[in-house]
Amino acid sequence: MQMITLIIALVFFTLYFSTQNTVGVTLRFADKTLAIFPLYIIVILTLLLGFLLSYIFSLNYRISSENEKKKGKLHVEDEEKIIHNLQKRISELEESQAQLKMQLSIYDKNIASITIPKIILTQNEDPKKDLSR
Repeated sequence: MQMITLIIALVFFTLYFSTQNTVGVTLRFADKTLAIFPLYIIVILTLLLGFLLSYIFSLNYRISSENEKKKGKLHVEDEEKIIHNLQKRISELEESQAQLKMQLSIYDKNIASITIPKIILTQNEDPKKDLSR
């Protein structure tokens, strides 16, 4: 709705502008005189030329941004593969950690079950003498 209102307002402005600026203007390019045109035609053609050029530049921007989006999508897919591989590696490491903890607990039980003989030394005995016997 806003676009239609804008177009209607632009048409009325153009009609009003054209009725107020009917003075003839001579166009010269280099040494040649092209013709005499009303001022409103020159202004309107200049505006249309500006719109056309801005549209061409915006197309260039749109095309380049779409290419960047495609590159970004490929980059995202690569990153998703890396994430998937890392998640697999994390689960493998967690399984390995669980196995190592289980083995450690078995070793701890085995070590706890080993009895170490205690040697009681009297105060007068030298520990070095005991080792030499």
